[in-house]
Amino acid sequence: KTYSCRVSCLNISQTQNAINLQRNQEQELTDFIDVQEGSFEQLPYSNSSFDVIWSQDAIFHSSTPEKVFQECIRVLGDEGEFIFSAVMLDDSISQEDKQKLTKYYSLNLQYLQTYRHLANQTGLCEVKIIDLSENIQINYSRLLERMEVLQVENDRLWSFEFYQKMKQRLLDWVDAGEKRLISWKILHFLK
Repeated sequence: KTYSCRVSCLNISQTQNAINLQRNQEQELTDFIDVQEGSFEQLPYSNSSFDVIWSQDAIFHSSTPEKVFQECIRVLGDEGEFIFSAVMLDDSISQEDKQKLTKYYSLNLQYLQTYRHLANQTGLCEVKIIDLSENIQINYSRLLERMEVLQVENDRLWSFEFYQKMKQRLLDWVDAGEKRLISWKILHFLK
């Protein structure tokens, strides 16, 4: 609305894409925003077609983050910017704590130096890293509170087994945030 820029949204989730389309219609932005279903490991866009790529808390869901970086480089134009947020592992985390964090939910959590290495390999220059780690406990505590409310309101949204696993996962993430075993950062790179 403010800048009249064109935006392309890519998500593998049909449900989230439907919500996105509905919100765009409500805001009368469908002429500016294109919503597509797809994977960030195989972007359905031509080379050098974007000035900025933003990924929010998604890359750690990829089993091949190097493909994500390669695809982003491919579709970014000269001096394009790649900005993403991610939860990542602290250098001091034990293997036991790492397994505890991924036990209930398949994630490919990386270390900061892994993302820096991927950026370096693909020719990206680091611009800035913003540490938002103080928000980990707040975020996952609120998610847990919301999930507990939804469970009380409608216990058929998910299986009780799923609810118990997710509840424990969120508790583990709150604990890991308190112990500084994970961090949450925004990473900004330039092509």
